[in-house]
Amino acid sequence: MAYRKRPTLRRALYENKSKQHCRKDTIAGKSNIKINMKELVYKILWSTIEDFVGLWEILWELNSVMSENGQIENQELAKKILRYFLDQKLIKLYINKWGSDDLEELQFKEAIKILDDEKYWNAPKINALCIKIGNTEFGEKFYNQDLLGDFI
Repeated sequence: MAYRKRPTLRRALYENKSKQHCRKDTIAGKSNIKINMKELVYKILWSTIEDFVGLWEILWELNSVMSENGQIENQELAKKILRYFLDQKLIKLYINKWGSDDLEELQFKEAIKILDDEKYWNAPKINALCIKIGNTEFGEKFYNQDLLGDFI
């Protein structure tokens, strides 16, 4: 049996080997607040634990904390993070009509395809189909036990 390296989030996210993403804010005249990738990934995972979160809301979050990036770059980063979460069984994707509480779980292959469908990355209109993200029990344990360090 061949040994296979465990995938790391760093490998999944970066070809350029950059671990830091910086955001500059102006607070009392200073612009030096940094958000590292681990904090960003934890923030995204937390949003799935707190409640079901819309796919478009993940992009909004990235756009707010990484405003120096363009929408397309942030969307690609969100796709990579969410694919990794799906692969590690930390989250599940669901489809439903906006405004309805009825969620239908998507299978892994279907969920991966959905991430590439541009129409789900925008806020939905009432009764339009939308994608929600929820955590798994393993995802919550992963978050609470600070296990991301094992993967980054």
